[in-house]
Amino acid sequence: MDQPTRTLTLNTETYLSQVEDWDISEEEKEEYIRVLWNLMVSAAQIGLGIHPVQQILSTCGNEKASKNGSNLLQSESSVDSVKQAFGHAARERTAKGDPS
Repeated sequence: MDQPTRTLTLNTETYLSQVEDWDISEEEKEEYIRVLWNLMVSAAQIGLGIHPVQQILSTCGNEKASKNGSNLLQSESSVDSVKQAFGHAARERTAKGDPS
């Protein structure tokens, strides 16, 4: 049986105390926290090999590129693989009637 997918959620209020002395609006503080959060989540995903780009590359048979987070898109063949994978995924979703 597959384990349920776990998702990380951000509550910006948890971290507002870290930026309370900054001379910017509350909205800017929250945006800063969200941007930093997204950067950290992406870095963790790359490190764990679960970043969406790595998953696409591995489905295209490019496991070596997908495991090497620092060189994900350096080669032209990797870019072509990603384009093909996105095109394939889009066609599948369209065929299933999925608008997202």
